[in-house]
Amino acid sequence: MSNLFAKFFTLKGRLDRYRYVKYSIISLLLFAPIIGGAYYAAVNNMAPNMPIALATLILLAVLVFIWINISLQVRRFHDLEKSGWWIMLNFLIMPDGGLLANIASWGITIWLIIFKGTEGPNKYGEDPLRKKVEPAE
Repeated sequence: MSNLFAKFFTLKGRLDRYRYVKYSIISLLLFAPIIGGAYYAAVNNMAPNMPIALATLILLAVLVFIWINISLQVRRFHDLEKSGWWIMLNFLIMPDGGLLANIASWGITIWLIIFKGTEGPNKYGEDPLRKKVEPAE
């Protein structure tokens, strides 16, 4: 369980590009049916007839999905030797109300995927690509 926590929920440490994409795809595949079902229910005006327990579970799933993606982005920023607060670029309020915000968010995601992290240790932790070598006794 602690390994799962380290992969998806922590804000500490660094995350290389490969694992960022891998864990993002895993979280999307796990949560897409839930989020898609909630969207379908909202669009088709089924939400008022939804049992409160089901609505609560959907809300919890959406919140977990959001937290996982915040965690992944923060650790990816750490690998680029940037503060996790850079994630706030995703939440900039754009004057057009949507198009520019979406373009900015996609731009940030592409940036996180394309640029290689800092080689060697940085102030956020060890290089995730460097293999840990156990000292010989």
